[in-house]
Amino acid sequence: MPEFKYKAMDKRGNVFTSTLQAKTRIDCINILKRNKLQPLDIVETKNTIKFEGILKTNENTQNVKINDKDDKNVSQTLNQEVDLSFLTGNKVKTRDIIIFLQNLLVLKEANFNNIDALNMIIKSTESKKLKNILHETLVGIESGEYMYETMEKYPKIFPFIVTNIIKVGELSRNNGRGC
Repeated sequence: MPEFKYKAMDKRGNVFTSTLQAKTRIDCINILKRNKLQPLDIVETKNTIKFEGILKTNENTQNVKINDKDDKNVSQTLNQEVDLSFLTGNKVKTRDIIIFLQNLLVLKEANFNNIDALNMIIKSTESKKLKNILHETLVGIESGEYMYETMEKYPKIFPFIVTNIIKVGELSRNNGRGC
């Protein structure tokens, strides 16, 4: 399924940038509107490659017959997309996580709230993948979640011990949403 990068605004004027998987650009717009977001910009990402017409004989595409749950025959051509993000080396290095945690500690000790701390860290982060994950974490915090709740969605990036340390810190600070 195609992936779209979007910029959208909520009713309070907060602007969010993220990615979304949808069949078409119009489906992406409808999903954003259902979530009470006004789309500002939507661009299909080019992290995929299409295999179109690989199985051609005499100008005719060979079709594969599959059965769906309703036992209807569905004709599906070889027109699938393959995710190639693994080729770009988008792994987050342990070093980047350690630097993020050190920066977070310094900013929290300086009495920055989570939103301001993450904004500063995002600006200085070099890893694109970590920057995107931190941005998703920021969006989660701005929508009322705890930081640890958003970080738990990325167990391959943030180990269990890290999310639990942050959880203890957030829950012990005056019932700390947005601490």
